[in-house]
Order: sequence, then C-alpha cells, then structure tokens
Amino acid sequence: MSAIVVTTSGGSGTSTIPFTVLAVSDAPTISSFTPTIALAGTAVTISGTNFVTSPTTNNRLRFNRTLALVGTVTSTSIATTVPYGATSGRLSIATPAASAASADDFFVPPEGIGVADVASTGRVTVGGSGVTMSIPSSKAALLVFDGTVGQQVTLGYSNISVSLLASDMTVYRPEGGILSSQPVGFFGGDTHIASLPVTGTYQLLIKPQGSYSGNITVTLSQDLSVGPLVVGGSAVTANITRPGQRARTTFSGTAGQRLSLHSSSASFVQLTLTVTKPDGSTFVTGGFVATDGTVNWDPLPVTGTYTIVLDPEYANTLSFDLLLSEAISATMTVGGSSLPI
Repeated sequence: MSAIVVTTSGGSGTSTIPFTVLAVSDAPTISSFTPTIALAGTAVTISGTNFVTSPTTNNRLRFNRTLALVGTVTSTSIATTVPYGATSGRLSIATPAASAASADDFFVPPEGIGVADVASTGRVTVGGSGVTMSIPSSKAALLVFDGTVGQQVTLGYSNISVSLLASDMTVYRPEGGILSSQPVGFFGGDTHIASLPVTGTYQLLIKPQGSYSGNITVTLSQDLSVGPLVVGGSAVTANITRPGQRARTTFSGTAGQRLSLHSSSASFVQLTLTVTKPDGSTFVTGGFVATDGTVNWDPLPVTGTYTIVLDPEYANTLSFDLLLSEAISATMTVGGSSLPI
C-alpha cells in the first residue's frame, strides 16, 4: 500500500490517499446462504470468503439483478434482507478485489405464491438433461433458466403423472413480469418462446390446477436445424430426441411454384406445420400425421428462402423424413395422345 506519484514535464504530484493492490487471493466467494427461498423483506445470511468488513458498502450484493443492502459483515458472513423487486436466480457479490456468483440459486416466489406453497425448485439448461419435479397436492414448483436476448427456446413438458391432470405453466421475465402463461395436460406439451426479450435468469412456475399432484419432467431446448430441403431433391431426416423440440429447415423457392411437403415416419404423431415467407410473415399453417402425411400448398407468392417449422404434438419425440416436391404440369388435348406422369 503506497501513494501514487504522477510526474510530468511541469512537475510531480502525490496522492493523499494510499493505493492498495489486491491479490487474486482477495477475491470474494459465496459458498452458501440460508434460507434458500424467501419473500422480499426476509432476513438472509450469506457465507463465503473475503467479504469487505470496512467499509461494508464495498460489498455490492445482488439477488439475481436486484441490489441488496448489507447489514453486519465479517470476512466470511454477510447479513442482509431480500430486496423488494428481487427475482429468482444466483446471488452475486462485487468487491474492489473481484466479483463472484453463487453456484446455487436463491428462489423468490412470484406474486400470489408463498414460500410454503413451493414443494420443489430446480434449474434447467439449454440442451441439458430434463429435470423432474415432484409436486404434492395444492403445491407448486419453481424452475429457473438462463437465456440471452433474441434467443429462441422451448420448454418441453413430458413424463407427466396421470394424477397431474392439468397444470398452469407461467414463465417470468428476469425483472419479474409475466412473459407467457398456458395450461398443460398430462399428455404433455410445450412453451415456445420465439425470442427472449432480455439477457438474464428466467423463472418457470408450475402450478397444478385444483388439488392435482404428481411428477413432471421439464426440458429446455432450441429448435433442431435440419436440411436444407431441395425441391425435387433427396429426403431430409429430422430426429427429435428432446421433448418439446421442433424441427426447422429451409428451402429456396420461385414465385408461382406449386409445392408439396411429404412426411414419412414409423411414429404415428401429429405434426403442426408453419411455413414462413422470406420476409418472415406466415405463408402456410396446418397439421398432418408424420407417418404418411402430405400437404399441398398454394403457388409460392415470392421468390426467396422459406422456413419450415414442424412441432410434434404433446412434446412427442420421433424421427421423420421430409420430402419437398413440385407439382407436375402438362396440357392435355381432347382426343390427343396420353401423357406420362
């Protein structure tokens, strides 16, 4: 620790406050906290290392995105309260030496849900394993996941107990507002988010309707990209192994073309079809059975690259082949020769 001396052609100056160079070993850590779930205003004790004891304001503590006021501080403990506006996610701390985040998540139930109402908590990751939640009667479950602005993600719900007849699935934004909400039955389902609005930690509330109870597995995925398809070319295979995942492919088309999309599969699963134009607007929507389904389209309105998205019903997993063909056209004459097809 020493003063800073600055020297120029006009002379030199020395700082009145000593400057301290901190070692890497001074970096803070968060090892645990108690409780692990609470509402705003609840006292929380955080354990770790290298917290700053003086001044205590040098510990910038956050509950997910929300800054918290610190109380009593030792080098290994911080006493604080859950700040109003806090949402579920990791705790983080920044000191003059460095910053760090907790390995575990702190959960803040959304409005209308008490701590005693939450039976289980967890975290899912894009492309990671599914997480199974066990929910008793009249209880709820909370899950968090991280995402970046503009990212496309899907929450898939599978392996649902028959006793969990219907549940409401609500996704909350990192700052706490509702992003989406929908019911899901025991057959399964999914929540598709075309573009996450901000970067941060999102929260999923699973609330069984009535007194239903049981298990449910949640999987977080992005669309499976396959292809591209070529008009009149070979089939493209989509192998969906993650519940809730959709297949996405593209093709180049010319204005006026009459095309047909054909699917073949060993699985008898309904597929929901969406085709978008080069400008992103919808061209075709509908559904067909993956086993042996064909959809004939109106003539393409413009030339360019089209996008096809196929969504298996009830978050089913399956493998299917896609084939894109152009209609055969010819002119027949009354009394004329036959035409080969």
